[in-house]
Amino acid sequence: MKEQIHIIVIGFGRSGQGAMKLAFDQSFKVTILDESTIENKHQLIERFADLTIVDQVDLSKYSCPNDVTSIVISPGIFPKSTIYKWAENSNKSLLSELEFASRYSPYPLIGITGTNGKTTSTELLTHLLNQIGVKTVSCGNNGYPISEAVRTAGLDYLVVEVSSFQLELGLPQNMVAAALTNITLDHLDRHETLTYYAQLKFRLLRSVKNSNCRIMFQDTKDAFKDLPCPPSITISHKETSVSPWIIGTDGILKHSFNQEETIFKIPQVMSLQGQHNLENLTMVLALIQCLGLPVNQALEHLNSFIIQPHRLNCIADADGVLYYNDSKATNPDAMLQAIKTCRAKLPKEGRIILIAGGLDKCLDFSSVTPELPNRVKTVLLLGENRQKLSAIWQDSVPCHCFMSMDSLVDHAVQIAQPGDTVLLSPGAASMDMFENYAHRGESFLIALRRKLGNEKIIQETWA
Repeated sequence: MKEQIHIIVIGFGRSGQGAMKLAFDQSFKVTILDESTIENKHQLIERFADLTIVDQVDLSKYSCPNDVTSIVISPGIFPKSTIYKWAENSNKSLLSELEFASRYSPYPLIGITGTNGKTTSTELLTHLLNQIGVKTVSCGNNGYPISEAVRTAGLDYLVVEVSSFQLELGLPQNMVAAALTNITLDHLDRHETLTYYAQLKFRLLRSVKNSNCRIMFQDTKDAFKDLPCPPSITISHKETSVSPWIIGTDGILKHSFNQEETIFKIPQVMSLQGQHNLENLTMVLALIQCLGLPVNQALEHLNSFIIQPHRLNCIADADGVLYYNDSKATNPDAMLQAIKTCRAKLPKEGRIILIAGGLDKCLDFSSVTPELPNRVKTVLLLGENRQKLSAIWQDSVPCHCFMSMDSLVDHAVQIAQPGDTVLLSPGAASMDMFENYAHRGESFLIALRRKLGNEKIIQETWA
């Protein structure tokens, strides 16, 4: 009789729970290790005969069982943490939840990574594929673990949003196409250098065997020319570029292949505003094309796509002032894109009131400074790094610090004039004051509803 495989899963959040269920599908024995308390552990142990749970684990006293073959590490576990170091010293095979799940996926994977735009791109690709009859779901870093998604019946592909955290260990398997949206400063509290962060992103492209199914922007390739980058199909903004995909003016895309040029006219889509979203769309179309699927047919369904909440959504209109929720902007580059998009839509007399700040990730915000004198009236700061941002920006624009979302919103409404835009685009993570970016966006909405009244709220359907 074949010996039963025994794995350890470290971390019992959504990814860890998904990995456990997938392991049981393979008839594995599973041990869960978590330094926190698992509230329902007794019910779980009663339900699953092959489950062991060690919560509030004392790693100085816990020894790895001899029959364990591999350890699956959830993406939220920091590499410098005690439990991660324990796993490294165990002499067992270490797997990310992404790599573990990909080994047992009955479906080919399409991966999307990058600093910004990966969630929107993942959701857009999933929408367009389903609309043209290609059955798929989006999963991964968007909150639906890939370990859960691979257990879904009746699909053609899985579209996986991949974070740098999920690429720290081995490469995913069965990845037939992948795209890299962009690389800008983020997560330096975890990865320490931009170079290492970029190397992690390139790993996803490297997991795809066919170079014609690796998509990235020429700007990114040029910016990291000193790093080994796998051969890829590139997208460029320059008409003179040799890239197969060219983003032209007025929503025109050009695709060249075997000396034949195809021109796509992109319709205006209210939920996809800004240059950054045109780039996201181009990348999605490039993925569709490399898979041999009909791009023009997919474009027919673009107008039915609705971008998810907290991604530069206009949520209130009161007395000539628009209020935008871009709580998903958790790094300086995402904030810059939001400022530029809102600035392009301002009436002549309008200014931006920027709401920024949050959990510090050791990021450099000086790149934002030159943009602030250009039609940003004031910056209202909230969160752990509010004093840091005030010190950086106060010579360029008036800055004010607040201790709560309610007091900040009260001040924003008070100083806003007709034509202004109040923009929540924090440029930082949310977990200093909120559960996540969605909770932060919801808190902004609640404060606005209290101050403005329900009749001024124009969107309040949250993910």
